[in-house]
Amino acid sequence: MSIATIVPDAALSAPPGRREQNKQAKEVAIRNAARRLFVEKGYDATTLREIAEVAQVGFGTVFAYATDKSGLLAMIFVEQLKMLPPLFEDVDGDAPLLDQLVAGLGHLYAFWATVPTLSRHALQQLEFYSANPHLETILKRRVQARTELAAWIAAMMQARRVCRDTDVEAAADTLFAIYTSSVRQWAADQPHDMARGLAELRRLMALPMRALGI
Repeated sequence: MSIATIVPDAALSAPPGRREQNKQAKEVAIRNAARRLFVEKGYDATTLREIAEVAQVGFGTVFAYATDKSGLLAMIFVEQLKMLPPLFEDVDGDAPLLDQLVAGLGHLYAFWATVPTLSRHALQQLEFYSANPHLETILKRRVQARTELAAWIAAMMQARRVCRDTDVEAAADTLFAIYTSSVRQWAADQPHDMARGLAELRRLMALPMRALGI
C-alpha cells in the first residue's frame, strides 16, 4: 500500500500551522504596506526600508518575499490575478467579432484598473523584466492570455466566422501586440478611465478584425 493511501483525509485538509500562518501574515502586511506607500508617496519615492517599517517586519524579511522593489509592486497585483477569469469564457458567442474581442481583452483592462496609479509602473516592469517570482507569475498569465486569444480565433474559424485560411498563431500575435501597446498607452495616460481605454482598443482592432472576418 502506498503512503498516499494511508494518509488520513483530515491531515490532507489540515489548516496551516502557526509558522505558516505567521509567514502568511507577514506577506499580507508587506503587500499592504507596499500598496499603501506606492499609492500615497509614489512608486519611485518609496524605499524598501519604509515598506519594512510600515509592515512592522525586519528589513531583511522583505527580501524573503520579493527580491526587489519591482517584485513588491508585482506582489500587489498577483492576488487579483488569481481571480482573473478565462478571457472569452463569458463573451456572447453570437456577438460581432470585434465586440467579443474587446469584451475578452476587457478583463485584462479591468485587472490593471484594480490599482490604476500603479499599472503604468507594473507594465513597464513586464517590458524590462527583472527576475522575481511575482513578475514571473504575471508573465505566465500573460502568455496564457495570448494562448486563450489564439483558442478563441480558432473557435471562430471553426464556427466559420473567421476566414478558413487564417494563420491562427500569426493572428493571435498581431492582435495581442496591439493589445499590449494599447494597454501600456492607456495605463500611462488615463488608467482611471476604462471606457476610453476600451474605446481606443476597439478603434485599433477594427481594421485587423475586418481582415479576419468572412
